[in-house]
Parts: sequence; structure tokens; C-alpha cells
Amino acid sequence: MEQKIAVVTGASKGIGLEIAKMLLGRDYTVYGLARRPGADDRVCWISCDVTDRQSVEKVFSRILEKEDRIDLLVCNAGIGISGAAEFAPEADYRADRAVQGRQLRSCLGSGRRGRGKPAPHSGTQSVKIR
Repeated sequence: MEQKIAVVTGASKGIGLEIAKMLLGRDYTVYGLARRPGADDRVCWISCDVTDRQSVEKVFSRILEKEDRIDLLVCNAGIGISGAAEFAPEADYRADRAVQGRQLRSCLGSGRRGRGKPAPHSGTQSVKIR
């Protein structure tokens, strides 16, 4: 059976790292996109600023050149608001939402090549591509 390929943004810590670990446990090859690599050396770490479309395009080209496909994309990167979002200053909340929106557009545009649909969710976004 062919091993599935997953890309997880914001994978170096928190929810992103736990999602990456869960996918590893389900026999995915996991590419973790983050500003800094995380602690799990089973993840294929790639430094990437998900708000920079050119950076994202380069990373996805590199992954697709090696793997020929991406089966699952999890857009989890954010700016790390401390505490509940409803109590955060409006400017911080808007900045985090902007990161979420930019990464989703950049990653989907670079990774899915017209396949898959984003799952409706207000935080971490995922799309099953195959």
C-alpha cells in the first residue's frame, strides 16, 4: 500500500505538533512547515513563512517534486494569542485571522492543484486532497 503524504503548517508545537504525531501514528509521511523545526525527528521539517506566497510555492514545489502528491493538508499556523480569543485585543485577533486566511489561500493554491475542498472550521483548516 502506498504511504500517504501530509503537510501540517504550524507543526513545531501545540496542536500542530500533536496532529503531526497522530498522522505519523497512522503511517503518513508528515512534512511539518514552521518557522523553526519541532522536536520530533520523524517529521520532515521545512522552514517556511506561510504568509509569504513565494515561500509557500517553493516548499510545495519541493514536496511535490519528491512525493508527486499531497494527500492531506492541515493549515494550523497562527500567531499564538495567549488565552481565549474572545478576550484578546481586537488587533491580535485580526492578525491571527489574517495569518489563517493567507496561509489557507497560499497552501491550497500551491498544494492541491484544483483538488479537494477545505473543511468548514474557524481555526485549524484541513483538506483531504485524495
